[in-house]
Amino acid sequence: MIENYKLLLVEDEPDLCEALVEDLLPLKFEIIQARNGLEAVEILKKDRSIIAVLSDLHMPGMSGLECLKLVRE
Repeated sequence: MIENYKLLLVEDEPDLCEALVEDLLPLKFEIIQARNGLEAVEILKKDRSIIAVLSDLHMPGMSGLECLKLVRE
């Protein structure tokens, strides 16, 4: 179990996001959700304690790859 760690989940489909959260709950991560890449970037700018990002690749506005590229910069 990984307790007291934050994971950012980036997913634009509400049903899939809900299912992923349910699947991740046993790991004891604190799960923060973003609905798109732009929201994810803003969250990551404010919260430097997030240790992992799980992102959809195909989202409107900004793809998951574009989002992760910005995060790395």
